[in-house]
Amino acid sequence: MAEPEFKNADVFSVIGFTREDILNGAQYRTMRLSEDNLKTMMLLRQRFGPLASAAERGLVIKGMVEVYFLDPFAFYDDNTFERRFGSNFQVVEFYNEAAFQLSQNYHIDLPPVIEKVTRMQLPERLGISMRFPCYFLP
Repeated sequence: MAEPEFKNADVFSVIGFTREDILNGAQYRTMRLSEDNLKTMMLLRQRFGPLASAAERGLVIKGMVEVYFLDPFAFYDDNTFERRFGSNFQVVEFYNEAAFQLSQNYHIDLPPVIEKVTRMQLPERLGISMRFPCYFLP
């Protein structure tokens, strides 16, 4: 089975984390996404067998979770970050549709979405928070 195709039109939800969000553990809780995904994939494997084969048979759909981050301290020496996102956020993260949907499915409480962008609109200097395959029911 082919890997999911990355398209310039793929949509990302931009999530801004304030100092308070980070101190209250919001960013830490987002790391549950990969753990919860592994648990789900184990359950799907028990039900359908090897997931790649199950995807070929149309029993599950393969996706890719992508979460990128941008912070003003690691990527910029000027006020580019602040001009784009304001001074309230310590870091912003970009969740693709699979990552955002799985976060909602797993009841991971994210700060509000501040904007939506396409893959073409992602800033050039991004770090990778999470990037992994996922399988889910059609």
